[in-house]
Amino acid sequence: MDPAVVAFDHILEVETPHGDEPQREWVVEGNETKEMLCAEIPCAPVFLCDGDGDWMQLEKTVKTERTLFRLHSAREFEFTAYAADETKWTLRYTCPGVPIWTRLRHLFTVPKIVVPVQWISHDRYPVNELRAAFLQAVENDDDVLTQFVERNDLVGQLKAAEGFGDFVRIWDSLGADCG
Repeated sequence: MDPAVVAFDHILEVETPHGDEPQREWVVEGNETKEMLCAEIPCAPVFLCDGDGDWMQLEKTVKTERTLFRLHSAREFEFTAYAADETKWTLRYTCPGVPIWTRLRHLFTVPKIVVPVQWISHDRYPVNELRAAFLQAVENDDDVLTQFVERNDLVGQLKAAEGFGDFVRIWDSLGADCG
């Protein structure tokens, strides 16, 4: 089978194979292309949400690194990810410590730091768990998710959603890049 490959940033996505073949994704790291089974990284797309339930974001590609546009002191970031194949993941990455003098020198510029991410696989999640995370993000929303739709209409759509695809369609109908 010759999968259709589409280049996007650092991830090359492939169509889901037919039969018993596992889904694979090709990741570009430097000048090298590596094949990864979905067991190593979640199958795209994924909904990411923070631990407090303050926000949710749909990422249509799964990345093995993050570009940080803000310099922080040493800090670990952790997010919950709900993948399209109904598996739950933890996304973790660490911002290396940047001395205060370096941060002050870059006060009016936008430096970038690329850091690797760690994906930790968990069990499958029930649809109600994704629904609860999405509803909590709507509850904590400061008019980002609800800038083009009425909050009550969005809540009704989320309560009626029956699967991951329904949540993606709802996200796409929000009318903006809410991430």
